[in-house]
Amino acid sequence: MVMVLIAVMTIALGFTGWITYQQQEQDITSETNLRGDDISRFLSQAVATSVIGFDYTSIQFLLEEISKTRDIVYAKVVNARGNLMAESGNPEIGDHGWATFKRDINFEGKKIGEVTIALDNSRIVTQLQEKKATMIQREAIIIVLIAIGEFLALSYLIVRPVAIIRNTFEGSVDESGLITNDMQIKSLDEFGALAHEFNSMRGQLNTSNLLLKDRIGSADTLLRETNIQLSMQSAELHRINKELRKISVTDALTGLLNRRHFETIMGNDFALSLSRGEVSSLLIFDIDHFKRINEIGGHKGGDLVLVEVAHVLKANLRQTDTLCRISGTEFVAICRRIGPEEAIQLAEKIRNKVQEHIFPIRNQAISVRLSVGIDTLAKDIGGTAEDIFHRADMALYYSKKNGCNNVSHYSHVKDKLRSSSDYPKGEIA
Repeated sequence: MVMVLIAVMTIALGFTGWITYQQQEQDITSETNLRGDDISRFLSQAVATSVIGFDYTSIQFLLEEISKTRDIVYAKVVNARGNLMAESGNPEIGDHGWATFKRDINFEGKKIGEVTIALDNSRIVTQLQEKKATMIQREAIIIVLIAIGEFLALSYLIVRPVAIIRNTFEGSVDESGLITNDMQIKSLDEFGALAHEFNSMRGQLNTSNLLLKDRIGSADTLLRETNIQLSMQSAELHRINKELRKISVTDALTGLLNRRHFETIMGNDFALSLSRGEVSSLLIFDIDHFKRINEIGGHKGGDLVLVEVAHVLKANLRQTDTLCRISGTEFVAICRRIGPEEAIQLAEKIRNKVQEHIFPIRNQAISVRLSVGIDTLAKDIGGTAEDIFHRADMALYYSKKNGCNNVSHYSHVKDKLRSSSDYPKGEIA
């Protein structure tokens, strides 16, 4: 009976030990895979912003810190094109029992690279082999004890520890992933050693789990701070670009569009008017006797007059008109869908408004006069944007030569301009 019991228990213990070993191997392998997945995921998240910013130094530093972690023997990061950005450890992955984990690096739903880490499983394999050998020894001891103690030894040394182990495993992991219960076996047999190993492993796993959570939390905080900084830098860059675009098309003194932008839009506007069969007029305004204004108020007073004149012009033009400052005292207005007579009326209105406006310069009120030259572009007239500008400029010249402070339309004065000996030859169209 004892021999049968010994034989049965030997087979049972051998089978149970094999199952336990397999389960431990699966558990450790699963834990290794889980750890590798967690580390690769953490690393992919941590280097995302550095990959976007081509911050090779930060990536290299992070990989070197990761490589110091136990069992991690190699780590590398490549960009979306497969180009190596950083690596740490031994890149010669051979037949070492290493486990390799790869993880895409994503930013805003787009893959921007890939991270690879390699874990050395040799320590785990050695532990499994050692535990296997220990298990065989324990089984031999248990068999001897069973033979000596028969049912008493069987009940006391096996059933009771197994019950303690089962009770320990039940509900021993809390919601945060920490193992909460020690295995309460104080015996000196293999179950006691198993309990000691379990309790020791429990502490190590809990410590590693907390450390990993701390690192992930620190990485998340750093990532959020980096994202905030990038957002602020992006907003500042957007503001600067907007300001630069504004500076490139506006006159610094008056805030009107500058000559460069005027030349860009003039051709487009008049070409569009011609294609639609519409008329458009060009009005050139020039401040008369501006040298006298500078003599009274200095350059600062002259600048104030220019700004005030710009305000008066803008206030009396239509919203569809485009006003630009093209030189020191000259302003030009592109007036769409307005013929010669309407253009003359608008120019006279503006001239009178400027003449009536009070310009306080150095505690005295001075008057400002405008000369205006106009030309109108229509299908029956023909010509280009440059032609209409040249003709309006000749009309302005006529206004200046005929007493200033008046309005001239090219169509009304062109014959007089042809007979004038004052206007430079070759400039009368």
